[in-house]
Amino acid sequence: PAKPARSHFWMWLFIALVLGVVFVGQYVFFNINSLSQNLKLRPVLHTMCDLAPCEVPLMKSPHLVTLVERDIRNHPKEKDILVVKAKIKNKASYAQAYPFMGLSLHDITGQTIAERRFKPGEYLPTNTDLSKGLSPQQTIDITLELVDPGKDAVGFEFNFF
Repeated sequence: PAKPARSHFWMWLFIALVLGVVFVGQYVFFNINSLSQNLKLRPVLHTMCDLAPCEVPLMKSPHLVTLVERDIRNHPKEKDILVVKAKIKNKASYAQAYPFMGLSLHDITGQTIAERRFKPGEYLPTNTDLSKGLSPQQTIDITLELVDPGKDAVGFEFNFF
């Protein structure tokens, strides 16, 4: 009678281990975006993705993207068009995903009179490979043409998120 109980123990232990591995795999699969933002977990995730068909997303640290230069002027040839020129830099020590960029125009009292958010594909040159991300210390030039909201727009602000 002792032998069947022992074989059941090993069978249940094996089933529990398999279920534990499946649970951890599912958890990682469904939470890889948030887990990948932890620098300590990234090597483990890369190892897991070498074994399973997955890809570790780039880090996202928009607070480490800074505006190096910025300028808004009237378009030299088109009426009621503004030309926005900016230069952003990744101050992180690692490559990261291109951030979303917000631009708001303000009146003299600081009230927002126009605002727009841009996806990376909207503000980057068309030949930019988004999957490689913004390399450490890399600087990118941005040029946008926007409809002029009027003479009340006297200030502007960039945000990254």
